[in-house]
Amino acid sequence: MPVINDKRNKMPELKYIIVIIFFFIHYVLVAQCDNALQFPATSINVVCGYNTISANQWAGDYNITQGYPDQSYVTYGSSVATDFLTIRKTSDNAVIAFGVTPLSIVYDVSYGNIEMHINTNGTCGTENVNRITNVLVECGCNNAVPFPAGIIFLSPGLNTIATNQWAGDYNVTTNYLDGAFCTYASTVNTDYITLRKSSDNAILKTGLTPVSLVYDVSMGDIEMHIGTNAACGTENVNRTTTVDQQLFNIYAGGYNDGFQKTIALNLNPLPNIYTGGNSDGFQKTIALNLNPLPNIYTGGNNDGFQKIIALNLNPLPNIYTGGNNDGFQKIIALNLNPLPNIYTGGNGDGFQKTITLNLNPLPNIYTGGNGDGFQKTIALNLNPLPNIYTGGNNDGFQKTIAINQNPDCSDNIVRWSGKLDINWANPGNWDCGVLPGINSEVILQSGLDRYPTVSSSYEIKKLHLKPLSLINFLQDVVFTINGN
Repeated sequence: MPVINDKRNKMPELKYIIVIIFFFIHYVLVAQCDNALQFPATSINVVCGYNTISANQWAGDYNITQGYPDQSYVTYGSSVATDFLTIRKTSDNAVIAFGVTPLSIVYDVSYGNIEMHINTNGTCGTENVNRITNVLVECGCNNAVPFPAGIIFLSPGLNTIATNQWAGDYNVTTNYLDGAFCTYASTVNTDYITLRKSSDNAILKTGLTPVSLVYDVSMGDIEMHIGTNAACGTENVNRTTTVDQQLFNIYAGGYNDGFQKTIALNLNPLPNIYTGGNSDGFQKTIALNLNPLPNIYTGGNNDGFQKIIALNLNPLPNIYTGGNNDGFQKIIALNLNPLPNIYTGGNGDGFQKTITLNLNPLPNIYTGGNGDGFQKTIALNLNPLPNIYTGGNNDGFQKTIAINQNPDCSDNIVRWSGKLDINWANPGNWDCGVLPGINSEVILQSGLDRYPTVSSSYEIKKLHLKPLSLINFLQDVVFTINGN
């Protein structure tokens, strides 16, 4: 009996614990914020690409954005890396997503206008400190029909996905090589391609065919969505879709150079073979210095030759300068041309003026200027593409060939990559970790995921904006371009 009574006494306590645990788990799962203050006071229209919402947003505010294309991949962010975001529908305040910045969703037309609530943490903390809020809208197609029905297994090189693909379909491909350069194409050269991660539908790249990217293992399987245009038009007409997977590490000798490791291993473990050290892989009887007489190269007494041969047979150094003791009879060794101006073309060079006039009064012939004596059709720079030497986008080659596999790093030419965030002053956002300086030419490439925001005054030499690239400036920032 005492044992039975003890169990009955503990039953209510056990139920109470279960209720507490369930309440705690439920609270964690639905953690979200619903701030009361809207800032900015009006709704913000967004466009495809990077949008700055506000440069002086506080934790405890919310903003409203509108104008999203259906099925676009949208990423909300704050310049404070620990901020907690809650994304809601303005129409009914329903929560779409929540979490630490950055926070991404696939926008559906049913969402309407979007509220972005900003807080310092998951318990909806507030802070009256300015931060920059932004939204990246990656526009693209998100078709509903998979074709072919299965996942396509890729091989290195050119892969044909389907010969009867329609605009409005999408295909899924797998078995990518990490670091491979992949080009997606349709035989209809006006088709618009959207590449998405199959795992979370995130947009990787968009554009007219062909579209290229460097594959990273984190991308997983890839969906290729085909539309007739950027508005995701459909067309029930057969086209052939392909994926070309290439490994360019063959030139750098890395592990992913396309060779088996048994072949790509260093077959010569003796680096001294190139410098002649004792460990160069040769027997000492062969690798010994066979010429112990360095003077053979300078003509000294110990150069290995008999003195009767190695003696200076021409004791007259003046033979080289034309002096009186050059070993020749004076009648021969006299300077027959007493006119040193023959070498400079002056008036007293011994030639008649009609002959010695400068027949090429155009010094620009050596620099290729307009006055070089040639017709412009000949003297024009026949290669107006300086990028041919550095592998830039305008080097005159197709992108599949001319991609710069090893971009040069330079203090004067600096390229934005946006690998980490939107901060102009973060070295990790620039190729080779080089920040622009007063003498730098800054290049913003097309098709990047992030573009820079300049939050303080800066001076550079030149700014090259490629198509669809952009740059944002905070209020009162002075941005100076000192080049021509």
